[in-house]
Amino acid sequence: MKYLLDTCVISDFVKGEKKTLEKIKICSPSDLSVSALTIMEIEFGLKINPQKANKIRPTTDEFFKQISIISFGKKELLLVVN
Repeated sequence: MKYLLDTCVISDFVKGEKKTLEKIKICSPSDLSVSALTIMEIEFGLKINPQKANKIRPTTDEFFKQISIISFGKKELLLVVN
């Protein structure tokens, strides 16, 4: 089963929220994805808080390298809906 993670899930993951970590750890990275919108929301949050960005960016960058990022293209949206 594939999962589309939203901003709140990424935030909980970075904070080390136990239940979120447990659920993510049992999934294959190929079953996890985020939307480009979620990436933009995370980037915006990091831009307005540079101190937090220094702590969080290595974790988010590594995590996003391992999972799929769904772009705004119509083709990708059709794949998610179907």
